[in-house]
Amino acid sequence: MATDQYIVLGEFKGLFKTSQELPMGLSDKFPVDFVHSVRIYKGSLTKTTFETSYTPEKHRQLQSFVLNNVPNISVEGQSTGPFPDKRICTFEQFILVDPKIERTYQLNEQTYGELSGKAYGITMQTPSVGRIDPKPFGETNLNPDSTVGSAASGCSTLLNGCLANLWRILLYILALLIFWWLVRACNQVINDNEACDRKEMMHEKLIETEKRKRELEKEYAKHFQKYLKTVPNIFFYRNSVEVHILSKKQHTIEKWAKLIKACSEKKFAIVGHHTGLSYEGRYENIDLRRSRRIKSKLLKLGVKRDQIICESKGDSVLKYAVKMRQIKVGKRNRIYNKNMRVELVEAK
Repeated sequence: MATDQYIVLGEFKGLFKTSQELPMGLSDKFPVDFVHSVRIYKGSLTKTTFETSYTPEKHRQLQSFVLNNVPNISVEGQSTGPFPDKRICTFEQFILVDPKIERTYQLNEQTYGELSGKAYGITMQTPSVGRIDPKPFGETNLNPDSTVGSAASGCSTLLNGCLANLWRILLYILALLIFWWLVRACNQVINDNEACDRKEMMHEKLIETEKRKRELEKEYAKHFQKYLKTVPNIFFYRNSVEVHILSKKQHTIEKWAKLIKACSEKKFAIVGHHTGLSYEGRYENIDLRRSRRIKSKLLKLGVKRDQIICESKGDSVLKYAVKMRQIKVGKRNRIYNKNMRVELVEAK
């Protein structure tokens, strides 16, 4: 016996096909043209025992099947046997001892199935590998991409191996191109002698821009304060929070609301005044009550509440003469002077 020929006994599980669609009945005629022939095209032998001489008569029973030229059988090796790993072999003769059909499947007018049982056989001296039919049952424990030992390799074994090598080569080329681009980019940075000068120039421009920005902000604040002093005050009658008729006619409250909403980034204070307790002592905190009255009217005109606060100065800032004046409003004579007022200032 050649050194690459093995006699094996073990537990078998494999796939078969036959052109016979249904099992034969007792009254059926014997088929012709090998329609009833069963062909095993893939399988595995586990729990194997290797023998030195081939004795098929020991395993031929009434319920045994003898098959010839059975390919693509994965044989599990033993550490004490002729090989320790798994190998794919083609059996010259293969005896199935009391096999059991696990399941069957109809495909393209043929019957596929899976069977199991004990098996005994002798391999060919020159094993071959053949993938005959697709897997009808999905994934199994059998390896469809096995080769004979480790001798087969390259494109003749598996097409996907060549495709994988092709993709690997393309990836290597891409990696080399990226590395070449990075080297060029680094060289440009290293050889750019003017980079530091440009950086210094941009830094100086940034400092100049920030300086100009601060100057503009100061100039804007100065002009805004100057403009705010031109905004008219809102005047009142003595001992009253009623707005003076002249302030109403000038629509001063509406002008204040328009200004505050236009300057949404700023906050404003409504500062109330009176002309002195000797003239306006009837109501307590008349100056604060006047500023709160104007705040209420501004809120109704759409000014945001967090933009305005109320303050009171009493008679600490008397800008105008204390002399009282009289004006007739409707049927009533009203007394006033310009110190009975509220002013709009920027809140600090």
